Amino acid sequence: MRLNSLELQEYQPNRYPFLMIDVVEEVVPGKMARGYKNLTMNEWYFP
Repeated sequence: MRLNSLELQEYQPNRYPFLMIDVVEEVVPGKMARGYKNLTMNEWYFP
């Protein structure tokens, strides 16, 4: 199962700017999930 950030919001309550996941690559229900966040220099948490 692959989810983008909009699809992921159907399963959890966080929204921008607190949604720290861009894509979920793999999900094994009840066991694990693998995803990633694309980082850019424009992110607010980079000084």
